[in-house]
Amino acid sequence: MSDEKEIYQQFSARVQKLRKEMNLTQRDVARMLGMLPMTYGRYENAKHKVTLGILHRMAEVLNVSEEYLVTGNASSKKDGYTKIGIDTLSASDMHLITMYRGLDERGRTIINNILEHEYRKVRQKKNSDDGNELEMYTTSISEEKTHDDASNQ
Repeated sequence: MSDEKEIYQQFSARVQKLRKEMNLTQRDVARMLGMLPMTYGRYENAKHKVTLGILHRMAEVLNVSEEYLVTGNASSKKDGYTKIGIDTLSASDMHLITMYRGLDERGRTIINNILEHEYRKVRQKKNSDDGNELEMYTTSISEEKTHDDASNQ
């Protein structure tokens, strides 16, 4: 076996192991990386060579350093909880994460769809509220200018 092929197989094995430790499916990681599950599966099965950009994104999603993914050097592995800011999560947040991780793929898909739907609604409302604030601000400036113009006459 060539050294390059062995490196990719070891890389793939580390990626798969980390994903499973995080109780994520290939589909979950693919979604986080912004790629199709089939494409991600090829990385995990050493069928695709990894670009530096993909390596960096995988390291972020899997919460390890790029060096750890490539070499397996344990001293370069990040603490999985500091990266996500575990110290800022409430007990309720932790409970939700634990429950989510215990779901099967169907359950996660349902929860992801609900979250995406609700998030879009909140963003749309925020954007429309921002638009209303801008409209009120410009109306106020326009009224002040009209008042100033009338005072100067």
